Amino acid sequence: MTSEAFRIGSSDMGYTSSLQLLINLPKLSGKTANCINVQFVNGYVFNVTDRLFPTALRELQADLSRRPVIVGVLALGLLLGISGPFDTLNVLSAGPRIVYWIAVVALTFATGSAVGNVVHTAVDRRLGWSSYAVSTLAIGVSVTVVLSLINLIVFGAWFATWFEFLGQLGIVTLISGVVEFSGLALQSGATTKPTGQPPLLDRMPFERRGEIVALSAEDHYVRVTTTKGTQLVLMRLSDAVKEVGDTDGLQIHRSHWIATNQIKEVKRIGERAEVHSSDGSTRPISRGYMKAARSAGLFPSN
Repeated sequence: MTSEAFRIGSSDMGYTSSLQLLINLPKLSGKTANCINVQFVNGYVFNVTDRLFPTALRELQADLSRRPVIVGVLALGLLLGISGPFDTLNVLSAGPRIVYWIAVVALTFATGSAVGNVVHTAVDRRLGWSSYAVSTLAIGVSVTVVLSLINLIVFGAWFATWFEFLGQLGIVTLISGVVEFSGLALQSGATTKPTGQPPLLDRMPFERRGEIVALSAEDHYVRVTTTKGTQLVLMRLSDAVKEVGDTDGLQIHRSHWIATNQIKEVKRIGERAEVHSSDGSTRPISRGYMKAARSAGLFPSN
């Protein structure tokens, strides 16, 4: 794979503007791939790719499939439905009120998660507060719009003035900011970061950092599997392997690398084999990597 780089910007008397861009266009088989990385000279990175929204959708599906999330959404919706805040206690009867609040909590949570995943996929999460500031604003606007549309459908109510809309936008954005920056604080806290943590884990959300189980290439991304979950990271598999730190492992396929201490079982299938890892997943050992697997002791000596 080769790449072409275009530098866009201006300089004056040796001073390079912080707005200058470096755009890398990967090429594959003579055709420009649909993946563009835009990097400002001050370190800001924006990833533009045709895989952006499918990736964010997969992350959203992973978030919504977790049992604590489902239980939390239902519990909060039920609590709000019973208490009836914002005059819903007088406007709606018990059944419709509970349904209304569960729907509000579920839809606004899904919207916030989807928008947050899109932003953090496009903007390098490791930029810290600037990345989370962008996600906070995006989530605030999108959730406010969704909430307003729900109220329009259910109550036929819309904002009488722009001040009402801006007031609700401010409240929603404030709540979004508390949630987003709380996550950033947990992610960057010095007391919570294990000593000697593999650099690859710095690319992952705090709650999904754990012992590395496996790495799998998916288009322009690498799916990093740990003992606490999975995360898609925009990088090459070869670069990801360089960031596993002291984790012992080996590549078993052109698209798969696995940590040796996470291997539970190895099965032979003709001239090939497959590895069963601690997370319950299975990955193939291709013919070209059988020698390396045998040298690593994955098969009994003849």
